[in-house]
Amino acid sequence: MPSDAQTIEAPAQTRLSGPPKTIPGPPVRFRDLVSFLAFGSPRDLLSFYMDTARQYGDIVHFGRGSYSSYFVVHPDYVKHVLQDKVRNYPKKNRFNDMLKPLTGEGLLTSDGEVWRRRRRLSQPAFHHERLAGFATGMTDATQAMLARWAPLAKRGQALDISQEMQRVTLSIVGRALFSADIGADSDEMGRAVTRIFEHFNHRLRHPLSWPESVPTPRNRRFHTAIATIDSVSYRLIAEHRKADIDSGDLLSMLIAARDEETGQGLNDRQIRDEVGTFLGAGHETTAVTLAWVWYLLSKHPHVE
Repeated sequence: MPSDAQTIEAPAQTRLSGPPKTIPGPPVRFRDLVSFLAFGSPRDLLSFYMDTARQYGDIVHFGRGSYSSYFVVHPDYVKHVLQDKVRNYPKKNRFNDMLKPLTGEGLLTSDGEVWRRRRRLSQPAFHHERLAGFATGMTDATQAMLARWAPLAKRGQALDISQEMQRVTLSIVGRALFSADIGADSDEMGRAVTRIFEHFNHRLRHPLSWPESVPTPRNRRFHTAIATIDSVSYRLIAEHRKADIDSGDLLSMLIAARDEETGQGLNDRQIRDEVGTFLGAGHETTAVTLAWVWYLLSKHPHVE
């Protein structure tokens, strides 16, 4: 672990004119820059980042032309950035801008006073009592998944574990958000979220991609997926508002929330942004993590 942890501290909004000399990283070579612009990031990103961390340590600097990024590896440094000195690291960056069509100005991508207001409004959703109430939905979704697997296991049939984890996490998020397994909407929304994140990953790895305003086949698929999220989200928001009851779910909480300072609530667009945030942060990332857990268990059966 490098001794000079202060090198990643900087006043809020400060932009470095060049990489700190104390932070190592791979050299910037012209042919690597051309390859990155023409062909994108390495195909095996996991191995690339693991090898880079082994070679350069707990903080790594990447320089590509005028653009710099930093790979933070050690848990203490991650805590420093995300918790201890969070005000030093504004969220304004290329990745957050890419997420905006899905998350808008939700908790994940908003910053400053907007984030603080959203955080105050959403705080009740994370109380222990409310979180404990979601356990039943998690158990029900898991039991339904196992029941679906049972006949397949008897026949010795293989499963696409990544797809299965997408399905079960979306069911859980649907129950937590809307007080119900979203049923017929589940597969449609699952495909939409998957397509959206595939689009994000492609744009991150291929910096010379066409702007999203250009109607390429990839961009059209992306806009169709966003339209699906919008359509289902706004319909469910309207149904909850019409019912005018607290179902104990996150959507009911967001509709009822009022800012203690202003007395204002969230409009439909702001609620939809939080739905997109929960779908992205609570579904896609969790499903990917669980898929990796299954993979690692298969590689290390002695810990099962």
